Amino acid sequence: ESLNIKTISITERFILIYSNNYTFSLDTLLSASESSSKIIKKSDRFLTNNLYSVGQVRTDKFFYKDIPKSKYKARVVVLDHHIENDSENQKFEPILNWKNDINFRNEILSLVEMHPEINFIFRGKNCSWYNNKYHHHIKTKADKLPNVSVDMDYSINSWKSYNLCASADLIIARPTSLAEECVSKGMDVIVMDYGINYTTTVSKFSPKLLREYYCHSFKQFNELFEFWKEHGYVITKKLKDQIKSEIFSNLTDGKVKQRVQKYLNKASSKKY
Repeated sequence: ESLNIKTISITERFILIYSNNYTFSLDTLLSASESSSKIIKKSDRFLTNNLYSVGQVRTDKFFYKDIPKSKYKARVVVLDHHIENDSENQKFEPILNWKNDINFRNEILSLVEMHPEINFIFRGKNCSWYNNKYHHHIKTKADKLPNVSVDMDYSINSWKSYNLCASADLIIARPTSLAEECVSKGMDVIVMDYGINYTTTVSKFSPKLLREYYCHSFKQFNELFEFWKEHGYVITKKLKDQIKSEIFSNLTDGKVKQRVQKYLNKASSKKY
């Protein structure tokens, strides 16, 4: 303040506001939703002079480039986690260890085998698992199945994950901010919030309404998948609309960047 420097930030990960691990002090914050803003205002962990609800800026990418339709009956995009690349360090990672990752992929591939009419696409921050020697057997298994692919397009289109999700009939995800963004758009999402040595991670911090999308065992996951396959949705449109309104303030509309620019201009011109 003594140097008259303004600090302005935007919420990138929706769930962080709901956990108790983070704090900040800012001049201006552009938050993900009205519900997030209410928590920030009431909490003693956050301090900000100006608070504006704008939405999640990356969700604008859902409205851009289209992906060609699949020849299959349905398209399922699988949002996976990256892995810890170091063979020793990965042993101490409860989520990113190789055994947990292989278990996750085996569960997905079991669905792939049972549903040859559905196209499954693995997509993550990277595809380092695919070239990891420890994953050799799972890679071989995936390569032999015609209805599953690993999307490795990271150089040309940096927003390919968003384009793929926008074209999907169902998104299956590990806990990730992109899954929350998909939910805010009203997409059908199943979040696998469990592993070989745990049954929940981020969902315990999530708003109660959002927990409808989470599962905590392969049995629950398979039940949600079969329900989607039979009915064409994971949760009802009424509940989706309620989540879009109450949790995300209907701000996933393709105009988040416009609101960000508007409030950036306002914040930068304000005198303190």
